[in-house]
Amino acid sequence: MKGDPGYTDGCYGVRIFLDGVEVNHVFTADEERRLIVQGDLDARGRLQLSPDGETVRMVQRYGEVRVELPTGFTVRQAPDGTRFLMRS
Repeated sequence: MKGDPGYTDGCYGVRIFLDGVEVNHVFTADEERRLIVQGDLDARGRLQLSPDGETVRMVQRYGEVRVELPTGFTVRQAPDGTRFLMRS
């Protein structure tokens, strides 16, 4: 999500796994905190909107998180300790 350490606008091809199962519609994934923030899905797998109808409703899920980066991307660390995704 915008403002999170490591936020990259328009990054595609990153694969996120929670407890060994690939998940979609992930806005934030943190391997150290074992947390993902994911769009809330209905029984048919469709994104749910918040009551205002303007934004996607989010849920936090915890477990074993693994992030696979696409070829050509690496994680870098800034002097302040924040990590971010960058093209190699």
